[in-house]
Amino acid sequence: LRVQEVDASDDTVALRGTNSDELWFPVAALIPASAEAAAASLRQEDALALYVLHLRRLGLALEGVTPKLAAWAASLPEEFGQPLFWREDELAELEGSNYAARAKCQRPEAQAAHAALSATFGGERAAGSFEDFLHALAAVRSRVFSLNAGDFPYLSANGEDVALMPYLDFPNHDTRLPLEGHLRESVGGATVEMVAAQDCCEGDEVFISYGLKPSSELLLGWGFVPSSNPHDVVELEVEVQRATSADTEHLRLCLLAMQGTELQRGNRRCEIMRLPDGAAPLAIRALLTAAQPLPQELLSICRLEKLPPRALAFLAEQLGPAQLERRVLAGEPLLIGPHLAAPASSTSAAAPAAAATAADAADQNSFFQGAEKQCLTELCMVFEALLGAYPTSLADDEAMLLQQNAVERGCPRRMMAVALRTSEKRILHAALDAARTKLSGSLP
Repeated sequence: LRVQEVDASDDTVALRGTNSDELWFPVAALIPASAEAAAASLRQEDALALYVLHLRRLGLALEGVTPKLAAWAASLPEEFGQPLFWREDELAELEGSNYAARAKCQRPEAQAAHAALSATFGGERAAGSFEDFLHALAAVRSRVFSLNAGDFPYLSANGEDVALMPYLDFPNHDTRLPLEGHLRESVGGATVEMVAAQDCCEGDEVFISYGLKPSSELLLGWGFVPSSNPHDVVELEVEVQRATSADTEHLRLCLLAMQGTELQRGNRRCEIMRLPDGAAPLAIRALLTAAQPLPQELLSICRLEKLPPRALAFLAEQLGPAQLERRVLAGEPLLIGPHLAAPASSTSAAAPAAAATAADAADQNSFFQGAEKQCLTELCMVFEALLGAYPTSLADDEAMLLQQNAVERGCPRRMMAVALRTSEKRILHAALDAARTKLSGSLP
């Protein structure tokens, strides 16, 4: 989509004014998720896919369709890049990635959804062929907008949380743009406005943000991988064996550790997957990023995992509850500063007791230093195992990316997989380096 200067009475996308830099499109052209042609029991995604499918098939013959809406449907790409359409050998290029299993499930899940729609609505006449449904589903996933009450008070008031916005879905994604407020309803809800984040001139390409999304999500939903994406993550799922319903202090401190700094958009670097339930312990998901490859929340939880209840009670007694909680929140080693249980006297009468106390302190220090070393060693082993799950090395993938201009014409899907796993490997290598650096600092 490129900026045009047109009269405000025209129905096409327009640039309004030289300072406001706003694009508009009539709200009447929106396709709400509760399209009348779809049954209320349908998933929003399936309802929208059926609408797009019939819109492409019937065009102006579909009731209520305007020429511009029919032209939008006809302009949709013939091919999409999501793993919905990948061959088995192309999906194999994602081996080792957190998202390989999700990519492989896309097509079977779509087949199940199409079969259910065909059974419900009477075969291909209503649900289309599977290939037609797949195309419509890919179009919806790559073009649907979320509706929030702040930017879309009128549309969201009707109970909608997603919608297609024809022609406003033309701009490409730019990872550098802010997410909030670039697309919103006008005052009164008569139009939807696209607000430029920077000055633009006639003929400039228009970009928007699809959200602060990692490349994996952009691949699965939109079918592309950016060349550079600061929002990329590697997910690390951990069962915290000591954080159970029976060990309330371990659980309390682990949950405290997860209250650390948030990522953008309120996402935490550690998320709860499952709270303790009976014998099942706490399960968490840590989000490793290029900026924070070894989150302090993960470090604190792993350190707590190495301390049995008696050791944890001893730490609380020696440090005090407030100091222990501060170190857990800050992701600091649990034994730093003065030695625990240091001798209180050095008089000759107290020498034997002082010597025994000193020996105990040495044993205590040795225990906590050993726990720290074990924690960091196991983290290194986890990161090495994750890197070893990929069929290629980081150096191999970086070399392929350098050649992508020559190779991409023949196998763009393979290059998207290479770009995704390269980003993940860089994060994992950074996490491994950070853990090794801490480990070398913890050795006596």
